[in-house]
Amino acid sequence: NECINRQINCVGYDLNPKVAEYLSIQYYRGAEHIGTYDCVSAFDLIEHLPAPDMWIEKTKNWLKPGGVLALSTPYYTDQYNILRSRHFKPEEHLWFYSKTGLDRLLRKQGFQLISETEEPGRDSIALRIYSQV
Repeated sequence: NECINRQINCVGYDLNPKVAEYLSIQYYRGAEHIGTYDCVSAFDLIEHLPAPDMWIEKTKNWLKPGGVLALSTPYYTDQYNILRSRHFKPEEHLWFYSKTGLDRLLRKQGFQLISETEEPGRDSIALRIYSQV
């Protein structure tokens, strides 16, 4: 929504049609945009997807050569950390990633980590930028 308010050229998609309507963006219906985008960002999304590997593959196809994928998600160090975290929401989150596990998943799909920034005020959430290998 901030990009739209600032009139930045962007396209947004959401899995939830009500959220898409609220943000005035397109509801995701599986439309292909092969080689269209320099960057795809997914904030607090990947932990909710039933098949994150399939989503990553589709995302890779959306990117132009040399494009980047920007992800943020809660991360955990071990099972105990998951259970005591304020981000532990088993009714919403289907996946609980460590940084290493997330990197491994992205590497399998042809991405490499190029940058990481801890998000201020968001304990145990990092913005991680991946480029295509």
